[in-house]
Amino acid sequence: MTVRLQPKETSPWMDEVVQRMEQLPRRGMLRIIYLIIFLVVLTIGLGFAVLNSQPVQLDYYFGSWQLSLSLVVVISLVIGALCGILASLSVIIQLKREIAGLRKVAKSTETELVNLRSLPIRDER
Repeated sequence: MTVRLQPKETSPWMDEVVQRMEQLPRRGMLRIIYLIIFLVVLTIGLGFAVLNSQPVQLDYYFGSWQLSLSLVVVISLVIGALCGILASLSVIIQLKREIAGLRKVAKSTETELVNLRSLPIRDER
């Protein structure tokens, strides 16, 4: 059952609060779905690790290590994910700055609109 809140005066702040309250049941369901997906991926990963436990020689410039194949794959995935995050970090920071600037402009525009609405209307006929 969804309860809709109808405020007397609509303001962006109140609209955001109402929107967040309406999204609460969906967020809980999404968390359950994400948990199920995580558990499935974890189970597949553990199965992969058990099936691929053979030792492999990992050679690099300064020496070599002998590790299990599944550990080498996991380490490679983690290093790849970190490289991807570092590569996209500058874009993320730039977009966050742009969002902050746009929010500032929107707030000043809203303030100006509220001030203009409070002015009396003059009829110059």
